[in-house]
Amino acid sequence: MPRPTSSTSLRSAFVAVAALLVAGPAVAHAEAPSPKSKAIVPLVSIGGVKLGASYADALRVWGPGSDCADEDADAAATSIPVDRTTYLGSCTWRDTSKESKGPALGSAELFFKDGKVRRISLSPEQNAKYFPTSKGPIGKYKVKGTTIGMGSSIATVMKKLRTRATGSGVEVAKGGKYLGFASSGGHVAGISLGFLGDS
Repeated sequence: MPRPTSSTSLRSAFVAVAALLVAGPAVAHAEAPSPKSKAIVPLVSIGGVKLGASYADALRVWGPGSDCADEDADAAATSIPVDRTTYLGSCTWRDTSKESKGPALGSAELFFKDGKVRRISLSPEQNAKYFPTSKGPIGKYKVKGTTIGMGSSIATVMKKLRTRATGSGVEVAKGGKYLGFASSGGHVAGISLGFLGDS
């Protein structure tokens, strides 16, 4: 399998940061994304949000539970709306539902550049031993046509999909895009979709 590249190392760092965010305190009004579809389409989309989607379209598809939606609402209330057409940053949804009971709850994040989606990530709920599980809303996302999702074995991912090794797990890569599966204890502990050249 190919050796990890510098872009792989950067994605590894992202996975580590995402894990810390999951373990952190929940945002007061945060909710998990609520798309019509929980399908992960390799190299295309997660939960109906496509790479390259506009800020407005992405938030419409995933629903109002993000920190960005709260910021937009606060800004609108002051009659000084935020211009997101050139937004560089991220929007986070955190699962605070009764369905989730682990010490580290699931989360989802969209990263934007010039107001367009450049990376999509999912981090799972963790059990009492901080092991990734398929519980909660984030655990319901599956790779289209498979049962691969949070907590699946990396061996299964490698068997079902054409993957290569990365510094944090395995990924499917083609046409300048990747679908990555971070590993913890041999199981999927995070899923991200993005552009290979992004830092």
